[in-house]
Amino acid sequence: MTATKLRLREKRNIAFPSGFSNYHLGYLALKTGSAYPPGYPVGAEMAVAPTEHPCDFERTWDQTNPGPPYRTGGRFLNLRVVVPSLVIQGIGTYTSRPGFFQDNRSWEYKGGFTNPRFQGTDPVSSLQYEGVGIGGPYSESLLPSLAAYSPQVYNKLRPKLEKAGIARAIGEMRDTPRMLQSTARSFSQTWQAMGGRRSPPFMAPKGAAEDFLNYQFGWKPFVKDIVQILEVYLDAQKHIDRITVENNRWVKRKWTFLEPITTSSRVNWGAGYAVSPNTQILDSMCNLIKAPDGSDVRAFWEIHKEVTQNVWSEGNFIYYRKEFDSEHSRYNSAWSTMARHMMIYGARVNPTTLYQLTPWSWLVDWFANVGDQIQVAQDWALDGIVAQDMYLMHRQTTTYTLKQTIGFWNGTKTFEWKRMFATKQRVVSSNPYGFNVTWGDLNPTQWAILGAIGLANRVPKI
Repeated sequence: MTATKLRLREKRNIAFPSGFSNYHLGYLALKTGSAYPPGYPVGAEMAVAPTEHPCDFERTWDQTNPGPPYRTGGRFLNLRVVVPSLVIQGIGTYTSRPGFFQDNRSWEYKGGFTNPRFQGTDPVSSLQYEGVGIGGPYSESLLPSLAAYSPQVYNKLRPKLEKAGIARAIGEMRDTPRMLQSTARSFSQTWQAMGGRRSPPFMAPKGAAEDFLNYQFGWKPFVKDIVQILEVYLDAQKHIDRITVENNRWVKRKWTFLEPITTSSRVNWGAGYAVSPNTQILDSMCNLIKAPDGSDVRAFWEIHKEVTQNVWSEGNFIYYRKEFDSEHSRYNSAWSTMARHMMIYGARVNPTTLYQLTPWSWLVDWFANVGDQIQVAQDWALDGIVAQDMYLMHRQTTTYTLKQTIGFWNGTKTFEWKRMFATKQRVVSSNPYGFNVTWGDLNPTQWAILGAIGLANRVPKI
């Protein structure tokens, strides 16, 4: 979707101030005993000029949708950035540590501290924080990528008419003798290594690799098929009833890729001061403290990153299978009854089953999702599965926290300042091959699959 098709709305919670001036922080003076220098506090003022303006605003790109009720939607993007004002923290009186001067002089600072800028690895530059709310073209440069999720949406949402894979399990039985032989050899080697008789105390790399592949692509899927067959046997009628009720009806389906989760990490740190005032005179007021790397410093700063994100999808699906049509005249026939059970047990021999039984097909799918593409085409051709308005949604909030730790002689203090960048996005597609993919974008493999199953003539003209 291009920028011209999206409307722009903006909400400013903190406007850019006019005539923005320096922040007054406090007064720094060199005292003699209890006496301040002549003219105090003139000439002793500490102030800071902001290098970034405070801001809190949102920009939204979307489109007008029919409603209410709102049952469909289009592309949606929301950005919010927050750079708080230069909040002054730790207001108090700070003096040189005892013994710093050999006479009765001492430094005294009355005031607080603020953060004129962030240091380190915040990937959102000041121009992006400030510019995103002022104008400019629509851009996806600030958005987290959805590339890892979009190819999976159809497969996660689609109706699963086959509840087990008995045809695949039967086909894989040809490998059972080899799997048993490999497993027996592995058990024998393990027994020998444990002292059954003299043998090397470890498994050869080749043997370990064979056992891993034997488990990952042999026993694991085979046992899974057997368990699914038993589960279907126990709940066969329940599965049949549900498929019958949903047959030839639009049903909204949901799938959550990532439940709301928060991750935290320290992305940078440094010795010294990332605050104002940051004069080296502050060192006279501090004892040595331990930095994150164990070194002795008077002060150090850290930047912590906290990311909270959530990814989920929704879509409307419909399918039609004659044997599950309760209004059909032959619904109760022996043939339809058998066909329903063949469906839920996965006893049909179809393109997906044949592909899964093809040697080394798992290796092909390791690099390309050919199996998923065959499944999509099969759903369309054999089961009449149609997807409409598939949505993929992503929400993410990133908070950067600057922590300044100062080892004042009368007690270590830590101050914190935060900035936040949040995104909400929604993409939509009715093409089961993925989001932002048109029929004209299909690659030769996808066209070959459609042609092999006889669907090429059903694709809309382009």
